[in-house]
Amino acid sequence: EVAPELYANACAAYNVAGQAMEGLDNLDLNEDLIGDSYELAYNLACAHMDAGRYREAEQLLRTSEGICRRVLAADECEPEEIADEVAIIQAQRSCALLQLGSTDMAVKLCLAVIKTKPRDGVVGAVAANNLAVLRKDRDLFDSQKKLRTATTEAVEAKLLPKQLEAVRFNRCLLLLSMGKIDESRAAADALASQYPDSVRPRLIQISLMLRDKKQASAAAGQLESLIAATSDEEQRAEAQLFLAQLQLDRGDATAATTLLESIDAVKGFPATVATLVAMHEQAGDDAAAARVLDEALDNVNELPIDDLSKSRLVEEIAAYRLRKGQYEEAAAVFQQLVGSGDLEADDRLAAMAHLVIALSWFDQESAEEHAMSLPATVGAEEIDPDELEDTEVPRSSRVRRLVIVDKAQQRADRKKSAADPEKRRRKRAVEREKYLKKLEEEGKYDPSKPVKPDAERWIAKKSRSYNKRGRKNKNKFSGAQGAGTVDSKDAEKLDAFARAKAKKEAEERAEEAPAGAKKKQPYRKKRH
Repeated sequence: EVAPELYANACAAYNVAGQAMEGLDNLDLNEDLIGDSYELAYNLACAHMDAGRYREAEQLLRTSEGICRRVLAADECEPEEIADEVAIIQAQRSCALLQLGSTDMAVKLCLAVIKTKPRDGVVGAVAANNLAVLRKDRDLFDSQKKLRTATTEAVEAKLLPKQLEAVRFNRCLLLLSMGKIDESRAAADALASQYPDSVRPRLIQISLMLRDKKQASAAAGQLESLIAATSDEEQRAEAQLFLAQLQLDRGDATAATTLLESIDAVKGFPATVATLVAMHEQAGDDAAAARVLDEALDNVNELPIDDLSKSRLVEEIAAYRLRKGQYEEAAAVFQQLVGSGDLEADDRLAAMAHLVIALSWFDQESAEEHAMSLPATVGAEEIDPDELEDTEVPRSSRVRRLVIVDKAQQRADRKKSAADPEKRRRKRAVEREKYLKKLEEEGKYDPSKPVKPDAERWIAKKSRSYNKRGRKNKNKFSGAQGAGTVDSKDAEKLDAFARAKAKKEAEERAEEAPAGAKKKQPYRKKRH
């Protein structure tokens, strides 16, 4: 009998060599061999991740963590040693959860690993890198700080080539997202020299061009040239997706849809299918959307994804047909799903319920037969069908409508509303009433006994006429600049409203003067 440790080492060797699938097949590895070897469970999970089976990998990593805690605790290991071993598993599990879309749990695991400060710096660097990816545009400065702290030169020397490449590119993208253009440009130039066969440095450089108004117009041409010069299918697909997004941002949805449909590397994948269907529906082309779904259904078994993801894709296609009223086609797909056995219990129950709904539109007997396999509803036998049919459908008290929001129009409306003096006056009156009511409730104001405002309330208290401390040396300047007393002549000079009024009255008097009146000419002394 082969020891689990030997299997663990053999599996690790296949993983490092990039032959995870061959290792799974040649070694005939399965969960029954794990026993108390958390290392074997961890290496098996890594092999499944390399093969794109993230759900199986996440389950194995949870198993590995549980075994690790139990075995090391039984060996009376120190808590710090247990935390170090668990951190390695949690960092890898966060990556699996990232691929599965469970971002909240993945963020928690990354933060837990970073907080542990594992002795192996590579673990902290991987966690910091994954955290930056998970947060996307949130907490950019904190993500950069954690990534910079975790990826020292000594740690980078220990990273695998793929890990080091991912860390460097994500660091450059962080700088770009933070708006540090010069630093991100320098990092992109360095990446272009370090990875000359990769298109990603050029894509980052083109992103920088789009941020420059003078160079933005040439970005599409640069992308097209890059696509034409790239021979690797996966890298060309990255550049094509970038170009499709750029076309969509510039309002050319037709060109973006055509380009997306032509990318073989992503054809048929769930995200691609969902995007194409949404774009065709927005363009009002239901026939094209149906064609995309038919092609995806025909080629779903050829996709390099796990069986559960394939079932989910088929389920979404069937649900779409049900929404569109294609009941016979939807029932056929749901029937296929129910009989496949690839779905989990809850998903299978949901598929059965949808099958009953679809069949009820054209095959009542079959619908009733399949409905018998659904669990009984609590209290359903007490409901009278005739009474239920006569019951009015409950309506919401609020009418909900979907509208297209024009952000520019909203801003214009707000500016127009702010410029309307009548609206401003009404708003101030409402605010004044609220304020007076608040003072009245606090006992600071009595509406039956209004208090006359202090005429000198705008003058500093120590400079007011009734201030005893201010009577002596009343006209003497005291205090900081601008805080002295002002006489009536100076006050009139500073009164902008009075000056404008006087000017207006003078202009009106000038207009009322008789047309024949002549202006008195100043006396000039004659020269002899």
